[in-house]
Amino acid sequence: MNLNDRKPEKNSILVVDDDNSIRRMLRMILTNKNFLVVEAKNGQEAIDILKKRVIDLIISDVMMPKVDGFQLCRYIKNDPNLMDSYLLLLTAKNAINDRVTGLDIGADDYLGKPFAITELLARVKAAFRMIDMQKELKLKNKMLRDASIRDSLTQVYNRHYFNESISKEVARSKRYENNLSLIIVDIDHFKLINDTYGHLVGDEALKEVASALQKNTRKDDTVARYGGEEFVIILPETVLEKAHEAAERLRRVVQELKFQHNEKLIAITISAGTSSFQENKCQTENDFIDKADQSLLTAKRSGRNRSVICQENLYIPGENGL
Repeated sequence: MNLNDRKPEKNSILVVDDDNSIRRMLRMILTNKNFLVVEAKNGQEAIDILKKRVIDLIISDVMMPKVDGFQLCRYIKNDPNLMDSYLLLLTAKNAINDRVTGLDIGADDYLGKPFAITELLARVKAAFRMIDMQKELKLKNKMLRDASIRDSLTQVYNRHYFNESISKEVARSKRYENNLSLIIVDIDHFKLINDTYGHLVGDEALKEVASALQKNTRKDDTVARYGGEEFVIILPETVLEKAHEAAERLRRVVQELKFQHNEKLIAITISAGTSSFQENKCQTENDFIDKADQSLLTAKRSGRNRSVICQENLYIPGENGL
């Protein structure tokens, strides 16, 4: 299971202590306050649980067999998937060195043993205030990040994100000699749609095409709006022939699109050009893009509503998509 695919368990607490009586007491107190409590007898059991479940708050004793509280803390704070977890260490009342060490290695708070139930609950409530603030901040940051990389009209990736992605994929293709292909798509007669029906209908056409491209490409492919009525699709680990097949499939999907305006059905078609970084012997990302763009121009000059494969520098000529 991918750790990022795990669903968070709301108001969840992992209690880690080798003392059965401490664990039972904490479970009873916290369960009565409607927290979901999970138990572990030592740090290793806690790690095994955290590999499978998303826990909000970890309350851990310091002195335990196998993996102690400090080792558990280091593990959590060194794991990118867990480092945001809130960790409260249980220490002896006079163990100042333990508290200092725990805070130095990343623990968020501590509670001395024996403890008062009121203090325990107060620290747990404070922890969840911090947890909720962190979640809200992460959500807002994600929304800001999404806004910066998404095209506001079509919600596919924007030109800026495409530029970043193509640079990374080309560098990866050069380093590992992986197959990498590119499709550039242009909506046929888009100016005519705008002139005939207005820019609002033109916007709807852009959104319809973008949605069709997104829904009919793989998860690892990158669909972006390149500008105006043009879209680009980066296809990692894809040979030229397969990329051309993908372009043809997308062309057919779009050709079947019909959307209604004032009781009139409006048809949309696209033209597409495809290139391969490896097979077309491209030297730079600009060369890679230019070869796909030239193939797109050939498709449009050949009558539109077709896809054309770049044949430049190929040992064996590919199909022309006609």
